[in-house]
Formats: sequence, C-alpha cells, structure tokens
Amino acid sequence: YLKAARRLGFAPELLAVPRRGAAHDSARASGRFASASLLRESMAAQGLGALRPYLPPAAWEAYGRALDARLIPADPSKAEAAILAVLRRLNEQELASLPDLSEGLEHRLSAAIRQARSLDELYAAVKSKRYPLARIRRLVLSAYLGLTRADAETPPPYLRVLGFNRRGAEVLNRAKQTARLPLSSSLAKLERMEGDCARFARLEARSTDLYVLTLPGVLPCGYDYTCPPVLLKETIPHPR
Repeated sequence: YLKAARRLGFAPELLAVPRRGAAHDSARASGRFASASLLRESMAAQGLGALRPYLPPAAWEAYGRALDARLIPADPSKAEAAILAVLRRLNEQELASLPDLSEGLEHRLSAAIRQARSLDELYAAVKSKRYPLARIRRLVLSAYLGLTRADAETPPPYLRVLGFNRRGAEVLNRAKQTARLPLSSSLAKLERMEGDCARFARLEARSTDLYVLTLPGVLPCGYDYTCPPVLLKETIPHPR
C-alpha cells in the first residue's frame, strides 16, 4: 500500500494496526481468535459448529443462512481442471501480459504449465525465494480470470457499494453528490456506462460466474447482477 501510494502521488495519513490473536494462516487459535485459514479448514472438516466460538453472533447467523442456501463453503478444487485448461492454452507472449509478471518469469511459468498435472505441482515448480508462492498464485488466478497488466494499471473506473448500515447510507447519499467516480450498488447500472466502467463490470461478473461453480449449490451466470447489497441493521460486536 505504501508503494502504491507513493507511485500515485497519494499522501494519506497512515496508521498501522497491530494484529491481535492468531497469526496470519496460523493453524492454531489464540483464545477466541482464529485465522481465516483455520476457520475454513475447521468448517470443511467439522462443519459450521466448529466456527461458533470464534464468530460474533450476527456473523454466525449470516454463515448459517449462507450454508442453508448452499452458498458456502466454496471448494477451490472444483476449479482446478478448468484453471489448468486455461493455462495450457496460453503461450509465453500471453503469459507475459499478466499483472505483476517481470524478469522473464513467463518462461519459467510456461515450462511449469507444460509439465504440471496439478496446481500444487505447478506452484512447486515455479516458486522460489525470488518468486514467492503468493505471487505465483496471483499470476495463475489472473490468467484464469483473464486479467492483464493493463487492467491492473487502470485506475478504478467506479465505486461499487457491496454493503452498508444506517450511518453508511447517510454517507452514501452525500457521496453521490460529491464522488468523482460513478457510485452504485448495481453492477448492471455500472456496466451500462461507457469505457472502462463497462469493461471492468463485465470482468467482475465473469469472475463471479466462475467462482459460483465452486459452491455446494452451483449457480447459473449472472449472480453478480441479482445479488443485493448487504444491509447491516446494527454494529456487529467483536469477540473479546
């Protein structure tokens, strides 16, 4: 974030907030705090009940509704063959256009794609001290979603509202009069605008269409256009 702010000539007031409880990706809980990785693994192995000690009541209820609607948990392994298929279609020139790819990494990535029979094999063949696993995963996901360096370098063309509470609604009403970018909770409305707005809205919709294939209840295309914003009626208390 600091590098991006410097590159954009943006000088915000910065505040570092110490992380409490379990470390990032920690396999163990710390008191009533658990990492997102541990929560996902616990839910997959033991069901939603395993998460209850670590979630605020409102979040617990939201998870329960999502589970009943078969919207969770997503299973990334369902997309593995599709991701590998997309990667095998790309040549080195196409790989070179991915975001955050430099220093000839496309050659190493291309060679690994031609040999890998799974994503784990692909990651193991490409990662190194110079190319950490997180970066390789981002590259693979960008390729799967059809994102390019040009997309990553394009400034955000709109502000899409995903959820708000009563106070947030007041802020949004004022922001509609002062925002420098188009502001809406409707992706369809944003897509009807010209240029980058339409292109990025279609990228969002396509990404969601691919994501919903990994859900327990697979959904048809278009979920991003019909899913309403989240309306919070009260502040969610955090565990202490």
